[in-house]
Amino acid sequence: MQLYWRKNLYFGLLTAFVGTACFNLVIPFLPYVLTSMEVSENLATWSGLAYAASSLTSAFMAPVWGSIADKYGNRFQILRSGIGIAITYALYPVAKTPLQFVLLRGLTGFMSGYTPAATSLISANTPEDQLGYALGMLQAANAAGTISGPLLGGAMVSTLGIPFTFKLSALVLIAISVVAYVTLKEEVVPGEKEIHVLSDIRACLANRKLLTVLICIFLMQAAIQITQPTLVLYVDKISQDQGKTSSMLSGIVYSFAGLGTVLGSTLMAKQDRRFSNKSTLSDSQDSAVTDTPLTDTLLADTLSADTPLADTALANSSLSSTAFRKRRPTFPQLSSTQWFIIGLLGSAISVALQGAWLSIAALSVFRMAFGFFNGMVVVSGNILTAQSVSRDFRSRAFGVLNSVLPLGSVTGPLIGGALGDSVGLGSSFLASAGMFCLSAGVFILLEKRSGRPQSRKNLGS
Repeated sequence: MQLYWRKNLYFGLLTAFVGTACFNLVIPFLPYVLTSMEVSENLATWSGLAYAASSLTSAFMAPVWGSIADKYGNRFQILRSGIGIAITYALYPVAKTPLQFVLLRGLTGFMSGYTPAATSLISANTPEDQLGYALGMLQAANAAGTISGPLLGGAMVSTLGIPFTFKLSALVLIAISVVAYVTLKEEVVPGEKEIHVLSDIRACLANRKLLTVLICIFLMQAAIQITQPTLVLYVDKISQDQGKTSSMLSGIVYSFAGLGTVLGSTLMAKQDRRFSNKSTLSDSQDSAVTDTPLTDTLLADTLSADTPLADTALANSSLSSTAFRKRRPTFPQLSSTQWFIIGLLGSAISVALQGAWLSIAALSVFRMAFGFFNGMVVVSGNILTAQSVSRDFRSRAFGVLNSVLPLGSVTGPLIGGALGDSVGLGSSFLASAGMFCLSAGVFILLEKRSGRPQSRKNLGS
């Protein structure tokens, strides 16, 4: 199957890009659905509930969909999730009350699994030394969708209205799901007939390295989502404009974060690819030096003792040259662990600056910086997750990971919505920055307790 990994990657990138663009035609503008219902009191809180509802049901279903993907394949999951989410999008404009809208959002979360299935399919069918590159490019495709989606969504909402925008997103999502099912290839290895979600969760919790990543990704996702229910309202306040203009500005602000994510994830993909190649070369050189047969060692000793001085010097020079090549300093390459920490701290700084009530231009710049660091965090987090488990367990590991992500997506909007109504819209950005710092601190602490990380030769086994 790895012979087809490049073709799968190309079609997987198309699937991820179009799907994410469809999601972002809708998701950034959910508060406008509530304003169309003439909700004026506790608007940020209702927005937080709408975002949290889909995440809550998704958290419960993610391990189930991950286990089903191991049994029936990820292509089926992409088709099922894409069509299911599309139906709920088409029903959004039908909701008449905030409670009905929140319930529909819960149904959307129940049908989730599109992006995890695409990620799992690509990671399971990609050679180990190309894994970082493939996941980085996948994240870049997702980020490209987050650029085009809000821009198109903002223009369409302001000119054509919310109902048309949501229905168009549903139609395109159904089409790309069918295309993905037809074009992507995978080998479904027959497994157990029964699905053991609880045993999968226990296996992940028993893996200390994976558990550390899961805890920190939960905190990271909560930090990202804290600003979700208030960002559109925040842009409205800054622009001092409502209606069509504010929806366009909101789309632009969202798209800058996506642009930054493209840059950050692409950088991570290139860095991990160079590190993988150099690590492979270094491993082969180390084995050539340390795994030399005993007879060769004795021959070198005999040569230095029984040959003329010139020959001895030549032999010593050769051995010294080999030792020098082994000790030769190289440009330091950061590991996925180090990139993960840098991304968390950079995200904290950039999101804190967004809460300073600056202009739309300044807010867009800081959103771009935030997207850059967030791209680094997401790619390095996916790599750490994939490397923490065996290849045949990756679908289930990503299933558990994608139940942790919605849990963070439940916690974050509830905190952000409550802060937006009680303290002020800008307070959610400071809370987000604090959560990012907490995630970085927890990761550093747990990494130290778990000891030195495995060598790259043993990762993924």
